[in-house]
Amino acid sequence: MLRLSERLFGSFSALVIDMRPARQLDIQSTLPTSDPLTEITVHAQVLYRVTNPRLVAYEVDDALAKFRDYIIGRLRREIARLAHHQISELFCERVIYEIGAVPQFGLTVEGINLLSVEHDEAVIDQLRKRRQLNDDQGINNEIEEMEHQKRLRQQYYEQELAYRQAQYSMLLESQQKMNSQMQDVLRKHLEKYPDADPEELREQIRATYAEVSERPRITFGSSSTIGQPTQRITFGKSTNSPSLPSSTTPPADDKDDDDDDNT
Repeated sequence: MLRLSERLFGSFSALVIDMRPARQLDIQSTLPTSDPLTEITVHAQVLYRVTNPRLVAYEVDDALAKFRDYIIGRLRREIARLAHHQISELFCERVIYEIGAVPQFGLTVEGINLLSVEHDEAVIDQLRKRRQLNDDQGINNEIEEMEHQKRLRQQYYEQELAYRQAQYSMLLESQQKMNSQMQDVLRKHLEKYPDADPEELREQIRATYAEVSERPRITFGSSSTIGQPTQRITFGKSTNSPSLPSSTTPPADDKDDDDDDNT
């Protein structure tokens, strides 16, 4: 393409620019996170392509080195905004892809071959210990909660048992008092009516005892009759059995009344 005079008398230098796509640029850098004492190391193989060979050839001094520094600077700025545990390969890949074309260098990002993020081993070890500590603390809390619930259930059972025992004692005391009063009534009845039929009196005693013994059975934990009114028993007279038989022999006072009438 040179003229004859340029070939004979001119002096020229040829610069070769590789225009093939998917050229590879290796990047490796240690970058700080939001905590200045915590750093990560990023390894990346970035695929790029030349879009403006004139810029790359003689208008920009070492365009490829500037392009590498530009990518590292973008990663440094984005990583410095995040905590250590928030940085991953996916995040770094998204940052590099968003760079795209850089017109001032005549280069553009086409893809990524390989990308890895290495975290600080000291930080990773601390995170492992913290997670183990949290797991142990959670297990201890669950054990303490189970023990607390067990103690509550034990206290409830003890209170329930004490309540049932007190209720049973009250019922037993009441029944003993009733039996004592019933015996007094029967004894007075026998003293007042000595000629009463023994068989009928025996049946009356059985009926009265059966009526008195109809009390709710107490079962620990539940009772179908607790809280219901108990049946009242009137000594000497019962609603479920005939009353005590009256004596056929008139009292001693009746003879005096008859003598008075006859006179």
